[in-house]
Amino acid sequence: MTIRTRSKAVAGWAAAGEPEPSGFGDTELKSFAAAAVRINRINRTFTPQIRGAGSGTERMQIERRASGAVFEAVRNEGLTFDRYETIANRLQTDPALTERVKEKLKDLVA
Repeated sequence: MTIRTRSKAVAGWAAAGEPEPSGFGDTELKSFAAAAVRINRINRTFTPQIRGAGSGTERMQIERRASGAVFEAVRNEGLTFDRYETIANRLQTDPALTERVKEKLKDLVA
């Protein structure tokens, strides 16, 4: 497929509201980006608490609260945690997908 043909195909998928060949549509990536922002905030909140925990039991309780907050953030953005992880893992090997997610993050921050 040439670049020109691929561009036309992508435009067709976008117009139809279907996911691109990567398997992830714009709405799903927007949800992923929003969840990632929330998870970053959760990590910034809980990491100092975990480091400052006085005991192993206290640390485990804080970690459980943090994990619950992460799952809730993903769910509130309309994703399952498995789908969130699938996208996150794919970002490691798919530069085009990474660029699409970066654009969604820019939209959130702007």
